[in-house]
Amino acid sequence: MKTLTLKLPESQFSRLDDLARRSRTSRSAVVRQAIDRLLSDRKTTAGISALAVARHVVGSVEGPRDLSVGRAHMKGYGE
Repeated sequence: MKTLTLKLPESQFSRLDDLARRSRTSRSAVVRQAIDRLLSDRKTTAGISALAVARHVVGSVEGPRDLSVGRAHMKGYGE
């Protein structure tokens, strides 16, 4: 196992110490569990496209299908 040293504000250290004491485990074990949770949460969203995230709203707006082709829709643009 590798060693990691970090500095914590006093308030975080106290909360970590309290949690470890209540859990009857070491501060290191609490930190490892927190890191595992954080990394597994990140892993579930990695590689998801913007389309996959917004799929539920795609096509929910009414109007012309493609504003970029119809010259009538571009009338007055930029004025």
